[in-house]
Amino acid sequence: MILNNSSTKRKQKPQAFWLFFPAASMLAALTVPLSVWAVWSGTGWPAGLLGAGHGHELIFGFALALVAGYTLGPQPIAVLYPLFGLWLAARLSWILLPESLLAHILGPAFALLLAWHVVPRFNAAKKWRNKMVGPLILVLCLLAVFFWLSTALDLPRTSRVPSPFTLMHSAIAGLLLLMTFMGGRLIAPAVAGTLEKKGIPLEARVQPRIEAY
Repeated sequence: MILNNSSTKRKQKPQAFWLFFPAASMLAALTVPLSVWAVWSGTGWPAGLLGAGHGHELIFGFALALVAGYTLGPQPIAVLYPLFGLWLAARLSWILLPESLLAHILGPAFALLLAWHVVPRFNAAKKWRNKMVGPLILVLCLLAVFFWLSTALDLPRTSRVPSPFTLMHSAIAGLLLLMTFMGGRLIAPAVAGTLEKKGIPLEARVQPRIEAY
């Protein structure tokens, strides 16, 4: 029995949020003071947090790390650790060397790889409010690629080629939609847990209508 338990623990896949949630929290805690320092110190360091760089890290760094933590679930070490390492390398390269080719490649590479692992998991969804999550995450990840194309390739600013700021505004709108969906999914369990602690009997812990709104 002991051998079976130990072998089960060895086979247990690590959860994505074990890595991505603490890393996202640390990124958020460091980005704000570093952004203020970059602007007010006169040094321009770190260069990756100046101008649109702060918004870039908020959306394609912090937000995508949260998406990864919420949606990847348990993953094999061979998948999770390289993916997390790619995210970390993308953050460091963008914050310290935003003009480098490495910084412009690693970020979109992480976004595409994240979409590759996450989006197919929502194909089995039957309800429309669950089906929309996959395409929404895919759009957020693709916007990281479009942002790179808009900045690194120095494309002309025409009506057919949106600026980096326009792309970030679109990403913020998509992120708000995703947060609205997640908020609806969290309300019902949170209410149920509170009522249960107060000794109030529950007819149902899961309430799809509340989650949908």
